[in-house]
Amino acid sequence: MRDRNQELDAVIREMEMELSKERAELGQKRMRLERVRMEVKGDTERLQRELAVRDSMAPVQKLRDELNGKQPPAPQSDKPLNDRLRGIRNQLSDTPTAAS
Repeated sequence: MRDRNQELDAVIREMEMELSKERAELGQKRMRLERVRMEVKGDTERLQRELAVRDSMAPVQKLRDELNGKQPPAPQSDKPLNDRLRGIRNQLSDTPTAAS
């Protein structure tokens, strides 16, 4: 009976050690998961901020692309505005200078 109790005590100690190792491993995995979660959260917030900036800068980028000739001219809905700008440019270039 005493031998059986000693065997059971040894098995219990062994199982407790194994359980302790598993708990430590789970703790490490939990910490790693939390770090990854925080990284993903930070990346998501950064991407949302960048998207907001890109959206607000879209008209500027569109104009820059048009000026650099990377994009075709604006669609027909902007034609009156373009005509008006062209007219103003023509007026400025046709205006005699004070030195003339």
